[in-house]
Amino acid sequence: MDVKVVDKWGDLILEVGASLRVDLSSEGDGEQFSEVDPEQQSDSDSDSEQPLARSLRQDRTPSPDSSVAITDIPLRILVSSKVLTMGSLVFKEMLHGSFAEAQLHFNQVDPPTLSLPEDNPRATLLFCEIVHCSPSVHHFKGYKTLHELGIFADKYDCTRSLRSWFRGQLFRFVGAGLDYFDIDALLNEGMSAQQMLKLCFLMNDAEMFALASKTVYTHVSPSEISPKLETLYEDEVPERLVDLLCSFGRHSIHDFAGIGPALIAHVSRQHKWYGYFAPIPCETTQEEDELDHSQVTGLCYGNIVRIGVLGATLASLSLLPSNDPEVDSKRSPVAMLRKLQRLGEIDFGDRKMCCPKTARCNCGHDLDIKFELDKKIKVAKQKARGICLGCVKDDTEPISDFLPSHNSRCERHVSWGE
Repeated sequence: MDVKVVDKWGDLILEVGASLRVDLSSEGDGEQFSEVDPEQQSDSDSDSEQPLARSLRQDRTPSPDSSVAITDIPLRILVSSKVLTMGSLVFKEMLHGSFAEAQLHFNQVDPPTLSLPEDNPRATLLFCEIVHCSPSVHHFKGYKTLHELGIFADKYDCTRSLRSWFRGQLFRFVGAGLDYFDIDALLNEGMSAQQMLKLCFLMNDAEMFALASKTVYTHVSPSEISPKLETLYEDEVPERLVDLLCSFGRHSIHDFAGIGPALIAHVSRQHKWYGYFAPIPCETTQEEDELDHSQVTGLCYGNIVRIGVLGATLASLSLLPSNDPEVDSKRSPVAMLRKLQRLGEIDFGDRKMCCPKTARCNCGHDLDIKFELDKKIKVAKQKARGICLGCVKDDTEPISDFLPSHNSRCERHVSWGE
């Protein structure tokens, strides 16, 4: 049986997937495998290959590692036992602990065989190539392969050794603000924010998980978070993860919904309000009652009309706070952000809404809300932050203990358990 050589000076052969008996070549998602002999490459480019498949491969950017189908099950991989134990705590305990595998005589002349019958050959090969620093593993692998690797890494406790490589795979999707993933870039690779969230959870990467969690709860409404995750997870979805995503999403929605009333209060030059349109009454002297109201507060006829139009616009765009949880559950922060940006493009300084000339009012100035709106949007966006991976995995503390006033610099905001 052929041996896949990852380390030509290797002293151990891994025999992977004996109990699977699956041809993984039919499950590929566009990723490529490393190091292929010229004879194998010429065989794969033979006339028997389908023209469409050949043309698709020719259109790809050439790389040192041509596409190799894993057809030999089990797959035999020549590796270094020392590198393997450095990359995985489980392999370290297995090969140097009290297990039977520790009795193997590792040597380069006649390497012993370690059987891993239930492991995924593709994920095992990729792990070996990464920890052996193979130059052929730096191109993007696709969600399916990364997910298989995440399951393998979780089983063999090797997330630390894979972290820098894993982040290299994901950094191409980080947005301009470096605090979220670009949804369009993910879609171009056939991925979703929920898939990215699961990958970061499996790989135990707190920094990438924070970006993924923020991307999910800002782009997905609270009512859709659980259904979308249920379609992604084969087993039960972590309930605490869903609760945290929904809670953070609702708080972000609340922050964006508060922009409208704050904007109206700013325009009307009132610091505190009853509801959205009625200023708080205060005791006034008789002399103050006789003063022109427009000179004291600026709320002349024209400005009142403009404020009314602004309030009606906010209501029509569903940008005002709601006491109905059902309404908030169907909102998403990103959708509200887009509506607020549209609001800033509306001209509320139409002179047709000014007081009549006979009133001799100076409300003819343009009403510009753009600057104040942009400032409040920036504040609301800065409040949104990623969820701490440690807070997700530690279910001993209730969510209310650290939400929403939980410090973003959480002491547990490190890779969990490391």
